[in-house]
Amino acid sequence: MELPRELVQDVETEPGKIVKAKARLVAKGFKQKYGVDYLETFSPTANAASIRLVLYFEVVALACKYDLEFLHFDIERAFVQSELDHEVSMELPPGCKPMSGKVVRSDRSLVGLSQACRTFHKRLVSNLKRIIVEQSLSDPCVVRFTMRNEVMGMIAIHVDDILYGGIESLARIVVQALCDSFHTKNFGEVKFFLSCAFSRDREAGTIEMSQESCVRSVLERFNICRTSSIPASPASDYRSVIEEEKAGDAPFREVVGSLMWIANQTRPDISNAMQAVARHSHEPKKSHWKAGQKILNYLLETAYLTLKYKQDTMVDVGTLVYVGADFASKATDRRNVSHVEAEYVAMGDGVKEALFVNGKLEFLRPSDEIGKIQVRGQRRCDCTCSEST
Repeated sequence: MELPRELVQDVETEPGKIVKAKARLVAKGFKQKYGVDYLETFSPTANAASIRLVLYFEVVALACKYDLEFLHFDIERAFVQSELDHEVSMELPPGCKPMSGKVVRSDRSLVGLSQACRTFHKRLVSNLKRIIVEQSLSDPCVVRFTMRNEVMGMIAIHVDDILYGGIESLARIVVQALCDSFHTKNFGEVKFFLSCAFSRDREAGTIEMSQESCVRSVLERFNICRTSSIPASPASDYRSVIEEEKAGDAPFREVVGSLMWIANQTRPDISNAMQAVARHSHEPKKSHWKAGQKILNYLLETAYLTLKYKQDTMVDVGTLVYVGADFASKATDRRNVSHVEAEYVAMGDGVKEALFVNGKLEFLRPSDEIGKIQVRGQRRCDCTCSEST
């Protein structure tokens, strides 16, 4: 069966300017049949934790402290540069008058096909492996370049966007390897990546990350014009009251999703308030909607805030975990059970997170000549009983 198609036009922007206008032929992959047009579809991207650890911590710290290169590459027309592993038939796009009504076979991936991301990612990784890279076990989209058992550079992959941190000579090798197989655009030093704007001061040894443009776009989308100096009132009570009026058609989940993205990238100061509000996504009340709006009001007041990585703050880096929990977070139907058990579970979750962070840091640790990052696990808990359990 031939797949329908559509011609999609789009504009790519950066803060304050239009980068380019583009049109792409999109296949309506929702018409594909499993086992006929495709099999596997999963394709990894650098997850949020890896982006925070690799991009916003490890790569940025190395770039600041050791003055390494911090570059951004983009694979142009990425999907059409990988071959399909199944036969896919498709209608011709509008404008092909001499062959109007004909059906063609596509031997290249197209946007919209179920397996498009997977086929491209497989080809990209196979080409990178030619220059001796090692993938992270916890995230296959994070790779490192080693030479004589020393880490010389790191890469994080998000679909067709590549972020590189490492020595300049290796950067040239990476660019050449990519250009040999793909139409690659080198943006040079990172200025904008995944809605984050980067600003680097080599003399001061700092890199700042800002989502001001993204934040203001979200505020405009939800018509926010009031400001607040705090993300939540100290007396906020987010419990659900059955008799309370529902939020109705308010775009509550859209607000929560936008807040999650911003909090995970550059604004941890709204995380606690955002998590409290997000618990009620299933059936939000008007009070929850107002609480979400208050967080947006706070973002309007503080849209200018940035994350700054400084050279002198990245010495003796370790893993320090603080945990604390109880069974009273659900005030509407809570039961008084063991506090020790709650703390014990929280400590277990904290240890798991620490092991993940330690593993990531071990994978990305720099060479001895550059300076090894010290990884140490610590735990703090206010319950002596659970510590001795």
